[in-house]
Amino acid sequence: MTREEAIKHSEAVMDCTADVADLLEKQQNKIRDLEYEAQEREKTVVHHQMQWQAAEMFICTMCGHFDYDIDGNIVYGNKDCCEIVGYPYCKKFTPWIPASVRLPKELEPVNVVWVNHNPAPYYRYMKDVPQKATAVYYREKWYWWSCGCEDLLVEYSANETDQVDDDVEITHWQPLPELPKEDFYEAN
Repeated sequence: MTREEAIKHSEAVMDCTADVADLLEKQQNKIRDLEYEAQEREKTVVHHQMQWQAAEMFICTMCGHFDYDIDGNIVYGNKDCCEIVGYPYCKKFTPWIPASVRLPKELEPVNVVWVNHNPAPYYRYMKDVPQKATAVYYREKWYWWSCGCEDLLVEYSANETDQVDDDVEITHWQPLPELPKEDFYEAN
């Protein structure tokens, strides 16, 4: 190899080394940018999680409604929502859940709307008139609720005395409200 060829070869190697160094620097910059973007996304996720946790108790329990303001922050409540018995829920939604749509958890006492389609003669004024009561649902049957009823169902899986008659239709239900806060009892 001649001196000129060696110089050309050396210059080519140096150019190639410079290109590799430039490429390596670009890749390192790209990695740094991706790491920064990932950190920013993580910060955003954490920020949104904190907002969500703070907002959870204000989100409508019936429809899950909440709004965002123009900055993208969660707005607690809106003109269609209000709080009732400690439960936030939308005014546009009834808290009564049709039994044909969804049933409560088994053995969970709930308020119910019931209709007697074939009452005894002395209750004829009640025929097909909606009434309210508290009941539990257990193994595809409704039972009028009491502590004793619940105990019998848990222990023996049956309670004929409290079982809702075949002529009575449970049309709607809703969860019982929360118990009063402790300070209520302390004040009285």
